Amino acid sequence: MANPKKTQRPIGDWRFSLFNLFWISSSILLVLGTWRLWVGTDKFPQIPLLSIFIETPVWIDHVALAICGAASLLMIGSLFGGRTSNTQTLITPKLRLACLIWAAAVAILFATNQHRLQPWAWQAFVFAMLIVLSATKPFFLTASRIVIVSIYLWSAISKFDYQFLHGLGRQFAAAITELTGSPIQPNEISPWIVGLLPAGELLVGILLIFPVTARIGVVAAFGFHLSLIMILGPWAMDHHVGVVIWNFFFALFTAVLFWPEREQADSATEKTFGESKLVHNGAAIVLTALVTAMPIYSHWDHWLAWGLYSPNNRRCTIKVVATAEQEFDESLKPFLRSVKDEWIGGLEFLEVDLGAMSLELLNAPIYPEARMQWGVCDWINSRYLRGLAMVTIQSKSDRWTGKRKSTPIEPTEPKEQGTAFFFNHLPRTAGNQRSR
Repeated sequence: MANPKKTQRPIGDWRFSLFNLFWISSSILLVLGTWRLWVGTDKFPQIPLLSIFIETPVWIDHVALAICGAASLLMIGSLFGGRTSNTQTLITPKLRLACLIWAAAVAILFATNQHRLQPWAWQAFVFAMLIVLSATKPFFLTASRIVIVSIYLWSAISKFDYQFLHGLGRQFAAAITELTGSPIQPNEISPWIVGLLPAGELLVGILLIFPVTARIGVVAAFGFHLSLIMILGPWAMDHHVGVVIWNFFFALFTAVLFWPEREQADSATEKTFGESKLVHNGAAIVLTALVTAMPIYSHWDHWLAWGLYSPNNRRCTIKVVATAEQEFDESLKPFLRSVKDEWIGGLEFLEVDLGAMSLELLNAPIYPEARMQWGVCDWINSRYLRGLAMVTIQSKSDRWTGKRKSTPIEPTEPKEQGTAFFFNHLPRTAGNQRSR
């Protein structure tokens, strides 16, 4: 009769390896899918997160990106390359070091261009740092579960908002009706019907919290992400490919982390976690708490607060008076749209669609913060519009009415004094010059 201790699979080891393989692989695919965002292009500005990086040369980005690629391979190799007697519970120093190198390189890329703080990139950075700071595999898996649940919950809460329920959410619902063959116009769909989407997302997060409902939660999560893929993919709204990739892998993250094992394995995992010394995981506990609790702070960045697909974020607009004599650069023309300003006698303006510009040139959505968009507007104004455009900063919309507070910035106002942000809002000088 075989010894059960020798035949029993290491508790949590397969979850640990598979989950890390998935988030590393998804990060590699998403960087490749948005490669212009990471290598830079002269057609779209870079806005550093910190002002000390405004004059840094672009070769720093390229070196950091190369280090990320090498560290990614080291992380994957560390997951499967070798056996140790303590593989059941301890995270190997080799994997911890590879994750630290990767996270440090990504932090540099974030600092030199805050546009790279895409939600999937921030999520991957958090997972890498949790590996660095966690003492054991079971603790890391527990912390990762908390982060995943918080994403579902905060993302759902952010959508119970006037802007989503009366705007983008209606477009989501209309896309579903189009897929079913019975299309309905967005303005004909009740906000109460739209609210079923965030309600379902909220339910997924709640179901995943409790072991007795975790299996149902995983199935519901797959249904939720499949719906988003169908809505946002090329079959309907045709958003960028990164949305499809991230939603696909997010479903896999949830399945690997939350699908219940047999009762004996689960109890053993809890025992292992309970016996681990919390003092060794103190930094990981702090990081997990910050990631999950900071969305309470209203000034926390929209994406870092997991405000996914919720358009109530702070933003910036840039527009010029539409005249027959005015000529625009050919590279800017595809992103101009006609708008009327009712506050100025219905005067017609041409507004630059920053979102469309970012998706077209970088294959990534625009970072949803006014400071970053202000830097993009400043760059467009000086490069294409001779400094004559009107730039307006809009506050976060009211959750119940959708109204925003707008603050115009005069074209002659010095850009250093145009607004006050905690983080940098000025364009980077290196890599943002016009090509000759």
